[in-house]
Amino acid sequence: MARTHLIFLLLVLLSKSTSSTSTTSTKEQEEDRIKALPGQPKVGFSQFSGYVTVNESHGRSLFYWLTESSSHSPHTKPLLLWLNGGPGCSSIAYGASEEIGPFRISKTGYNLYLNNFSWNTEANLLFLESPVGVGFSYTNTSSDFEESGDERTAQDNLIFLISWMSRFPQYQYRDFYIVGESYAGHYVPQLAKKIHEYNKACKNPVINLKGFMVGNPEMDKNNDKLGTITYWWSHAMISDTSYNCILKNCDFTADRFSKECNSAIYDAAADFGDIDQYSIYTPKCVPPQDQTNQTKIVQMRQMQTTKPFLVDQYDPCTENYAEIYYNRPEVQRAMHANRTAIPYKWTACSDSVFDTWNWRDSDNSMLPIYKELIAAGLRIWVYSGDTDSVIPVTATRFSLSKLNLTVKTRWYPWYSGNQVGGRTEVYEGLTFVTVRGAGHEVPFFQPQRHYVPQLAKEIYLYNKGFNNTPIINLKGFMVGNGDIDKHYDRLGSAMYAWSHAMISDKTYKSILKHCSFTAHKNSNNCNWALYFASIEFGKVNGYNIYSPSCVHQTSQTKFLHGRLLAEEFDPCTENYAEIYYNRPDVQRAMHANLTSIPYKWTTCNMVLNKNWKDSEFSMLPIYKELIAAGLRIWVFSGDTDAVVPVTGTRLALNKLNLPVKTRWYPWYSEKQVGGWTEVYEGLTFATVRGAGHEVPVLQPERALTLLRSFLAGKELPRSD
Repeated sequence: MARTHLIFLLLVLLSKSTSSTSTTSTKEQEEDRIKALPGQPKVGFSQFSGYVTVNESHGRSLFYWLTESSSHSPHTKPLLLWLNGGPGCSSIAYGASEEIGPFRISKTGYNLYLNNFSWNTEANLLFLESPVGVGFSYTNTSSDFEESGDERTAQDNLIFLISWMSRFPQYQYRDFYIVGESYAGHYVPQLAKKIHEYNKACKNPVINLKGFMVGNPEMDKNNDKLGTITYWWSHAMISDTSYNCILKNCDFTADRFSKECNSAIYDAAADFGDIDQYSIYTPKCVPPQDQTNQTKIVQMRQMQTTKPFLVDQYDPCTENYAEIYYNRPEVQRAMHANRTAIPYKWTACSDSVFDTWNWRDSDNSMLPIYKELIAAGLRIWVYSGDTDSVIPVTATRFSLSKLNLTVKTRWYPWYSGNQVGGRTEVYEGLTFVTVRGAGHEVPFFQPQRHYVPQLAKEIYLYNKGFNNTPIINLKGFMVGNGDIDKHYDRLGSAMYAWSHAMISDKTYKSILKHCSFTAHKNSNNCNWALYFASIEFGKVNGYNIYSPSCVHQTSQTKFLHGRLLAEEFDPCTENYAEIYYNRPDVQRAMHANLTSIPYKWTTCNMVLNKNWKDSEFSMLPIYKELIAAGLRIWVFSGDTDAVVPVTGTRLALNKLNLPVKTRWYPWYSEKQVGGWTEVYEGLTFATVRGAGHEVPVLQPERALTLLRSFLAGKELPRSD
């Protein structure tokens, strides 16, 4: 009944809106036109911003910012509404100023510069601050802040759209899409449903909704929670103890967690350390007062190196610059904002809205709405940045699997600039996409190692045979991303590939079904499953899944590499090494190749690799023996290596059943989380955040910190 009443009111509103003269519309548009923003570079597209009242009796008004397409024919481009989540976070702070908008804000908060990857090249962008209390949107009725929720937000957003299209009639009947992220995983499908119902009641609806797209969205509370815990463990963010404790004490179907569950989650949160959970491999913003010259240099380098797929303008402190810029009186005047002198500062996220005690209703699951809108024939895309730990890709995959959709185009890698951009699978009615190396705000960003313990054992046995002091004074050893136990290495690799969105659900299940990880040889069915997995990987560097692969360089890829890669990092260094070490003058200087070996020097000898006669199934017995001998043993894992991944190492070390001496904690290097560590009786395990198979290549500072601590026999440094 309430829904029917709402649609009736909206139809009345539309009839009033469409009866307005074009002169009135033109006048209202011109009043909202932005002539130029303070510090803005010259542009060729039009901008408008202002307020639309959605409830006159309460004085409830929503603030918008329209940046029209920069193309030669913006009138042919669709209209795209962008919503950020929270609930309580501003689409102007994030969507417009950090992600898809045409401008970026300088560090001083006083100038703007162009975003070369703005989506307004492809669409007219409409940013809406919703619900009231977010950003510049306001209400004259204080009780509105205590009655916010999903339903009222969707209603207000629909009323806004109808009124806004009356003010901008040129967008009536235009192809229209809704896009959002995070808690907008509620806003977007809920608004799409409202529009769909409204359009069904209209003879000639002006909102020509074609589809929607959501990124790292909240979809289903049960699956979101389980998927998040799975991601934390599979990405080496929490200890085995915390993970098992959560699984034991938390009922993910319950409306409220038990005290035991809350305690387990609290302990897990302590495991994280001071990282950006929305983008786990990027540096966290360090306030200027906390920065030394050294940390400034390191942070600048990390901004370039930690995420090879980040644009060169990436800066973790952009929210701070936005809060300076949008609180400037001249900016607010230029944007026709804060016309009622709101008695609080503009902030990126509103505490009054974000407070969950004030949020009246929140659907447990969006899946029924997805089913309804799939049946309605809307174009629906769901995408996930795969380095977000808040609403991670694992959670989204769990939720989507509950829709039981038929696969139309099976999982495959998609490409951007000769590099794997992510993976995608197309279902009947919905497309799922991952974005490799991107965090929560996707548009903001984008083998054998048995030798060491075996040699240590040989030295240990050799030294025991000495009556006098042995000359090899072995103190310990350290191995990185090493093969430890074939069973757990293989199982861990499959888990890593799925949890990092590298393979499809179908392939993962096929591997688990057909592959006996204890067998010395794979069955034919297992080999087929692994073959399909290798196709789904795409041309990605398995040893460092977020870095570019080496490609034949054109002028375009040279530009791309120069912008995306660290100054020290280059995926083609093996090629340069093979040129250098095959030079006769280099070999003479190094006293090498004295016998004129009849083949070239290569980085890896594949003939030797193929003809390897014996390879022990497990190193665990040797580890036990050398732990008992009192050697210092450290095992470390770069957490972006898919070949010998951190999951396999954790599963293997678990089987040693070592008592925990110092429980899991984040360790630090130059005020950033360098990784996580747990100290056992006789062995230290450490992860290196954002590093691949060869840890010192992509994370040299963190690798050096690791080495210093190992040689000193000290635990890795904690936060200052």
